[in-house]
Amino acid sequence: MFAVSGHSAAVISLGTSDTVLFPLKKYPYSLDTRSVAMQHLDGHVLQHPTDPGRYIAMLCYKNGSLARDWVRQRSLGAGSTWTDFSNAADIVPMAPMAFGFYYLSTEILPRAKGVYRFEQHTDGSILGPSGSTYRQVDRFSSDSTVCWNDARAIIESQIMSMCVDYAHKGSHAMTGVAITGGASSNPALQQAIADILGVPVFATAEQATASVEIKAPAMPAYGGAVRALERLDPVPDTSSTLEPPGSKYILQAVCSPNSDRHAVYAQALADFEFLREFVSQSTTLTCADSSE
Repeated sequence: MFAVSGHSAAVISLGTSDTVLFPLKKYPYSLDTRSVAMQHLDGHVLQHPTDPGRYIAMLCYKNGSLARDWVRQRSLGAGSTWTDFSNAADIVPMAPMAFGFYYLSTEILPRAKGVYRFEQHTDGSILGPSGSTYRQVDRFSSDSTVCWNDARAIIESQIMSMCVDYAHKGSHAMTGVAITGGASSNPALQQAIADILGVPVFATAEQATASVEIKAPAMPAYGGAVRALERLDPVPDTSSTLEPPGSKYILQAVCSPNSDRHAVYAQALADFEFLREFVSQSTTLTCADSSE
């Protein structure tokens, strides 16, 4: 964990699956079954690795970059690039006017499978907590006034899910997010994380003598290589190192939240959580699905 303004912040790994790690001041579960945490026992709670008095929560989402890649190819074409995806997703918030859920594999949080799209409509049959009604659609509306698309929808859906599940653990207000993984360099995804969670976003960078370059290094592999060399040669040769002289990894701020957009997402969270639960309840899982 790292610190922002004196408080620990969250870490989001954006890869084949997405993972969120964040500190907890106290153990979230108790005999009080009315507490929010006791009503949502999903995820994992572990002892904090560096602070014995605290804990960390870990939330895992199976449909990460593979789902984003499916959306990219299906909506933009097999020859499209991640730049194309980022450009398509770089639009005003779709929430709360439209939501999408993309669970190609049986998801962990929530337990659901399939692709679902919803739009606000006066004749909708699904009543959300805000009083807005929604209808399920096969594809999003697209005309001269509306240009909703799956690229924006999947980004909003994935990050809003993290926001909902973070709140379920009763954690203190988030102060910042460090992102890592292959998708962490995507500008639209970076900004969506900042806007939805309402916090500054940081990425791993390599600080060289003359400049700072944003990178997403495979830190677990890097650490494993260092430990392997230590085992191979207990008395390391100080004349060589895996780290270039004069450089080190740092966290570099990559974007800040847009307050107007954050307010939109904050108001849309209740309807989003309701529809996510609607999707979960609507999903019929077979034994094969459950064992994925």
